[in-house]
Amino acid sequence: MSSTIILTLIILIIGFALFISEIFPLPVSAMLVVLAYAATGIITFPNAFAGFSNDLTMLIIGAMIVGLAMAETGATTWLGVKVVKLVGDNEKKLLLVMMILSAAVSMFMANSGVMAMMMPLIAAVSAASNGKVKAKHLSLPIGIAVMIGGGSSLVGSTSQLVPQGILTDGGYRPFSMFELGLAGLPALIILIVYFMTFGYKILCKSTEKIPDPDYGEKAGSGLEDVKFTKQMGLVFAALIFMILGFIFKVFTNGAVAILAGSFCICTKCITAKKAFSKLGWGPVITIAACLGIAKALNNSGTAEYLADAMVGALGDKPSAFLILLAVGLFTLIIGNLMSHTPALTVLATVFIPLAVKLKMDPTLFAFALTSFNTLSFSTPLVASSFSMTLADGYSFKDYIINGIIPNVLCMIMVIAVTLIRMGIA
Repeated sequence: MSSTIILTLIILIIGFALFISEIFPLPVSAMLVVLAYAATGIITFPNAFAGFSNDLTMLIIGAMIVGLAMAETGATTWLGVKVVKLVGDNEKKLLLVMMILSAAVSMFMANSGVMAMMMPLIAAVSAASNGKVKAKHLSLPIGIAVMIGGGSSLVGSTSQLVPQGILTDGGYRPFSMFELGLAGLPALIILIVYFMTFGYKILCKSTEKIPDPDYGEKAGSGLEDVKFTKQMGLVFAALIFMILGFIFKVFTNGAVAILAGSFCICTKCITAKKAFSKLGWGPVITIAACLGIAKALNNSGTAEYLADAMVGALGDKPSAFLILLAVGLFTLIIGNLMSHTPALTVLATVFIPLAVKLKMDPTLFAFALTSFNTLSFSTPLVASSFSMTLADGYSFKDYIINGIIPNVLCMIMVIAVTLIRMGIA
C-alpha cells in the first residue's frame, strides 16, 4: 500500500466520520473532503471542482427549477387534492393512492420538494377525516415511496448521478433516464403489498404511543379546492417537454432540463429571483463535490486497491449471486447509516472497478449498487426528505421496525432483477 493510498484512506475515513456525525452540513463536509484531496496533491484543483461544470449538475438545477415551479403554481397541490378527494377517507385506500402519487411525482421532482408538498396534504387529510385517517399511519410509508420514486429516474434524486458520472468518465455505458425504474417499480409494488397487508398492522401497532394531534377548529376541513390556472398548464407542459426530451435525447439531459427550467421562468410560472433563492443548492454542491471525491479515489489508485481487497475476500471465481449478495448486504448497512449521496460515492468508486476485475458488466453492476443504496430506508438518516417525517413523532426504532422487512425484500428483488438482466437467472 503506497503512501498516497494511505493518505487517501485517512481523508476518506475522516470524511465518513463527518458525513455520519453531521457536525457540519453535508455540502460543507463534502467540500472539505474534496478540498483536502486537492490540497494534498492527490488530485488537481481543476479536477476537484470539475463536477460543477458537469452536465449532470445542470440536470439537477434544471429539474429542480421545474419542481419549484410546480410547487409555486400549485400544480402539485392541485393534483394531490384532486386524487385524494376522489378516494375518500378510507385510510388504507388513501395510503395506497398517496404512495403511488408521491412516487410518480418524485421521479421528476426533488424528493425534499415532494415531501414538502405531501406533509401538509397528509395533515389536511387527517384533519378533514375527523380521526378516521391518522398522519402517523401515512407519513413513513409515503416517505419511503418518495425515495423509491426519486431513485427510479436520473432527475428524481441526486445520489444516482455519482455512478452515472463514474460510468461516463470510465467510458462505460451510462444509465438511460428511466433504467433504474426496472428496480424502482418492483420495489414500489413490494412496498404497497407490504403496507396493504401485515405491514399495515405492524405500522399501527408500533405507532400507538404517538399521540394524535388536536386539529381543533380545523377538524372536518383542510382539503380546499385549488383552481387550475394557466400557469399550471404551462408548468405541466414544461414537465412533459422535459420527459420527452429525456426519452428522445433531443439534447443532453442537462440541456433539456435547463431549457425546461428556463421556460418556467420565461413564462412567469416562477420568478428567476425566487427560483434561485429556493433552489436546493445543498444537493447541487454535494453532488459536484462527490464527483471530485470519486476522481480522487480513482486517480490515487485507492479504488483499485480496495477492489483487489474485495476480490481476495470473495475467493476464487465467486458466483454473480454471491458477489451481489455481499455487495447488497454491505450497502444495506452503509446506506442506512449515512446520507445516500456520500455513501454511494464511495461504494460506486470502489465497486465499479470490482465489477470490471470480475468481468461483469459495470453498468448492470452499478444498476444493482445504486438500487441497493436507494432502497436502504430503515433509518431516518438516509435522506433529508425522509428525515422530514420525524415531525410526525416517529422514534428511530419505528423506522427500523417498519422498514427492515421491505428493505430486505427489496434487496433480494434487486439481486434477482440484476441476475435476469445479466442473463444468469
